[in-house]
Amino acid sequence: MKGMKKPLRIAQKVKGFCDMMSDDNIGSFAASAAYFFILSFFPLVMLLMSLLRYTNLTRDQLTDMLADVIPAEMHSIMVNIISEVYGKTALTVSLSALVILWTAGKGFMALKSGMDVAVGASKKHNYFWLRVLGTINAILLMTVILAALALGVFGQMLEELLEKHISFHGDFVLFVVTFRKVIMLAGFGLLFTISYRFTPGWRRSSRFTGKRVRILSLLPGALVSSVGWHLYSALFSYYLRCSRGFENMYGSLATLIGAMFWLYGCIYLILIGLEINVYLMKDTKAEMKGNE
Repeated sequence: MKGMKKPLRIAQKVKGFCDMMSDDNIGSFAASAAYFFILSFFPLVMLLMSLLRYTNLTRDQLTDMLADVIPAEMHSIMVNIISEVYGKTALTVSLSALVILWTAGKGFMALKSGMDVAVGASKKHNYFWLRVLGTINAILLMTVILAALALGVFGQMLEELLEKHISFHGDFVLFVVTFRKVIMLAGFGLLFTISYRFTPGWRRSSRFTGKRVRILSLLPGALVSSVGWHLYSALFSYYLRCSRGFENMYGSLATLIGAMFWLYGCIYLILIGLEINVYLMKDTKAEMKGNE
C-alpha cells in the first residue's frame, strides 16, 4: 500500500495543478496577448524600416540583409514593405509608432493581466498605469530589436574591433558557439525569472498575503518555460518544414497564422511557468502548516 501512495499523491498534485490552470483560464490571456502582438508586427516593421532609411543603408542592401534572416515565403512581402517605406514621409513614422505603442501595449496588458490572475491578485490595476507599463514595455521591445539590427549591420566591424583589442577573442567566440544553446536557455530563464519577480500582482495576492517572494522560488517555473520555449519552437519549426497540411489549410496566410500559433504557444508557456511557481509555493506553504 505504501508503494501506491506516492503515485497517487503525484497524480493528485498534477490534477490540482491542472485545475488551478483551468480556473485561471490563462489560455485566453495568452491568445489576447498573441493577437495584439501580431497586430503590432507590421507597423513595427514599417517603423524600423523607416528609421533605417535615415542610415547609410540603401534599399538593395536592406533587402539583401533581410533575405538572409526571414523565411522565403515572406520575401515578397518584405520587398513590398521596403519599397513602400522608402517612398513615405516622416508622418508614416509617427503614425506607425503610435499604432505600435497602442497594439503592443495592449498585448503587454493582456500578459500582465494573466500573470496577475496566476498569482491571485485580488484587485485590478489602474487602467492608466497598465497603459503606461504596456507602453514602456513596447518601447523596450523596440529598443532591443533596433539593437539586434544594429549588431547585424555593424557586426563585422564589432568583430574586427574585438579581435584587435581582445587577445582571447577566438577562444571566447568558440566557447559561445559551443555552448550557445545552454547560454540561450540560461538567458531566457533569467529573463523569465525577472519578469515573474516584478509581476505587480504579488503585492495584492490573496494566495500569498504577507509572504515575500524569493528569486530562488521562481527558478523552477522559469527553467520549465525556457526549456519549453526552445523545444516548442524547434518542434513547431520542424512541423512547418516537413508538413504541407498547414500551408494547404491556410494558403497565403500560412506564415502569418503560423506566427500567431507560435507566439500563442510561447506566451502560454510563460504563464505556465508562473503557474508552476505559484503551485509549488502554495504546496510548500501547505506542508509547512501541516507540520506545525
